[in-house]
Amino acid sequence: MKEIGQLLKDKRLALNVSLEEVSIATKINVKILQALEDGDLDRLPAKTFVRGFVQTYSKYLGLNTSEVLSKLQEIVGTTKPQIAISQADTAPSGPIDTEVDFLSKSKSVITIVGIVITIIVIVVIQNIISKREADLDTTEVAAITGSDTPVTITQTTPSPTPALKDKEEDKEKGNVEDLAAEKPAASPTPQQAQIAPKPVQTPAPMASATPKPSPSPEAKPVAVVTPTPAAAAQTTLALSPQEVIVEALDNIILTISIDGKPSQDVSMMADQIQTFKASSKIRITTSNSGALSIIHNGKELGVPGNLGQPKTISFPQ
Repeated sequence: MKEIGQLLKDKRLALNVSLEEVSIATKINVKILQALEDGDLDRLPAKTFVRGFVQTYSKYLGLNTSEVLSKLQEIVGTTKPQIAISQADTAPSGPIDTEVDFLSKSKSVITIVGIVITIIVIVVIQNIISKREADLDTTEVAAITGSDTPVTITQTTPSPTPALKDKEEDKEKGNVEDLAAEKPAASPTPQQAQIAPKPVQTPAPMASATPKPSPSPEAKPVAVVTPTPAAAAQTTLALSPQEVIVEALDNIILTISIDGKPSQDVSMMADQIQTFKASSKIRITTSNSGALSIIHNGKELGVPGNLGQPKTISFPQ
């Protein structure tokens, strides 16, 4: 860390700039700048803040920020949070594998039993529906005929009427007379009396009553309200959790309001760090916005204002 501090100090002296001028330009406390140049980690805040201060200071001096941050990471380690390894990942796998196999077999058995029960229910429902349809058909026939005995309708072909039969016989007789006129005359033969058959009465088929179809109710359209993307984004943003880390660069008093609750005054001394959490909204009011540094949801925002300048900051912004 002293190597980085010496690099920053040499570059500042080469530019002939004082620590006070650097503090005004970067909004970093003079004590923090002095601790950075001395390489004294005990006088510096958490690693996350140190990384931000070194980045801001080196950028102001015109140094290669990437190289400076790489050296800082080699010295103090990474400033990113480490992912904790759960105890379940390191536990022995023998009993767990046995339980997983048992659960898998149980699920398979339950699935098969569910399929069988579903098939049985479907078959029973189909039998009930078929039986009801047969009962309905019998009821309709009884309502039409007035009897529970089923009616069988047979289609019969009507026999020709006597008048039509006489016309056909006269036509055939006329044809025979024409043929006889062409042949030599022959002795007339007595005509035999023709007996007309009695007409056969055929019963008229009964017309079955056709039930009128009942009108089906018209389906009314249902209005579906689709939320707009902007409204969905605002709802998601309003309900997202908020975390604000505040480092006091000097003695300050903050007025904090969390999730719309009544405001509370929080006094902080120089180099003190406070973390505020809320379900949806945090509002911070200060009379000296240049005397604190802010990190919001892991993103470093730095100093929000100038020394002696009052300011109110709301998260999400």
